[in-house]
Amino acid sequence: MSYIISLCRPLPQARYVVYYSYQYTKGAQFYEAIHIGLAKHYQTILAYEMNGEPLAVPHGAPLRLRIETQLGFKTVKWIKSIGIGQGGHREDHMYYDIGAGI
Repeated sequence: MSYIISLCRPLPQARYVVYYSYQYTKGAQFYEAIHIGLAKHYQTILAYEMNGEPLAVPHGAPLRLRIETQLGFKTVKWIKSIGIGQGGHREDHMYYDIGAGI
């Protein structure tokens, strides 16, 4: 993720990276936001393969966010796009906090 963020050259005031999924929950597109510092962490990756094979749909194909320093519910499956914003689907609909550190 760090390399991708460097290619995008976000504005200095950017604080979060938002991942939009192909998944819809109760009619709303699922998305998750993480702090840009966490997105740049070396253990935050976008997975497109698993065990040397293309990532399968049940595991999150075409692209899955993996944040090894956070609880699993922060790892977005079926990523459609990455953009700007704040909060996340769970924060908006289920009242979770934005942090989920281990």
